[in-house]
Amino acid sequence: MASYRILAAALLVLSAVVCSSAARALFTFEGIPYGSGHGIGSGYGGSGGAASGGGGGGGSGGGYGAAGQYAPGYGVIGDHGSGYGVGTGTGSGGGYGVGGYGGGGGGGSGSGYGSGSEHGDGYGSGGGVGGGSGYGGDHGIGYGGGGGSGGGSGYGAGGDGGVGYGSGGGAGGGEGYGAGGEHGGGYGGGGGHGAGAGYGSGGEHGGEFGGGGGAGSGGGYGSGGEHGGGYGGGAGSGEGYGAGGEHGGGYGGGTGGGAGSGGGYGTGGEHGGGYGASSGSGGGYGAGGEHGGGYGGGAGGGAGSGGGYGAGGEHGGGYGGGGGSGGGYGVGGDHGVGYGGGGGTGAGGGSGYGSDGGHGGGYGGGSGYGGGVGNHYP
Repeated sequence: MASYRILAAALLVLSAVVCSSAARALFTFEGIPYGSGHGIGSGYGGSGGAASGGGGGGGSGGGYGAAGQYAPGYGVIGDHGSGYGVGTGTGSGGGYGVGGYGGGGGGGSGSGYGSGSEHGDGYGSGGGVGGGSGYGGDHGIGYGGGGGSGGGSGYGAGGDGGVGYGSGGGAGGGEGYGAGGEHGGGYGGGGGHGAGAGYGSGGEHGGEFGGGGGAGSGGGYGSGGEHGGGYGGGAGSGEGYGAGGEHGGGYGGGTGGGAGSGGGYGTGGEHGGGYGASSGSGGGYGAGGEHGGGYGGGAGGGAGSGGGYGAGGEHGGGYGGGGGSGGGYGVGGDHGVGYGGGGGTGAGGGSGYGSDGGHGGGYGGGSGYGGGVGNHYP
């Protein structure tokens, strides 16, 4: 009987050990390099455990990493400290990284934010409606792009280039903002029917370039630097503002067949002129510099009006011409002439007023039904 009791006790102890091991194996998580769930966040999965986690398919997922190359969970320490997030399909995905790269892709919306590290770039792109921004780093570049009907914006400051790039494709809008660095320009372009604006200052060129393609509008604003000009062009309306520098001119043109308006404003520099031309109405305003003239022309068959206003400089003339009515006003300079002409059959009268300079005459003529008045002030 005693032997049976000893055997029963041994079996009881063995059963307890077996159950304990099974329970421990069942309820204990061991470290997995890429976390649990669906690996790196595939299918409809929520999040991967690694700093490179993301959500694929129609779901949403994000990977959050701080200075961890591929560290599990939220990731700490490591080489580049990247946080990668990718969302595909119709869902949304975001990747957030401090000292690395973050981006969201797919047909939904995605955003990526990054700061620090050598380049410190933040990349974000959305196939539908997406935006991306990035700050700091050696180059400190922020890239953002929205495809389709979305909008994208990029913001960047400081560093060697310090440029902010933004582009919006399709019917969206794109903006770019940047300051400082060698070029220090802000570049923005909107394709299709969108609008693009670029803002920037300082640097070697220090200019901002903004262009709106298609039926949109584009404006560029800039100051300082070697060129320091603001360039803007669009098939709708385009404006350019610039001051200082070698050319220092503001160039604006509304191109194409659209009856858009374009104006250019500029002062100082070698040319320092404001140039504006479009098939609708165009005006140019400028003062100072070698030419210092303001040139405005309404080109093409459109019955637009164009006026040019300018003072000072070698020529210092204001030139204006349009299919409808055109007027030009100019004062001072070598020629100092104001030219105005209304061409075509429009009731365009051209008048020119000028004083001082070698010629100093005012010329006006309307080749259609308009009358021309010329005034000469010796």
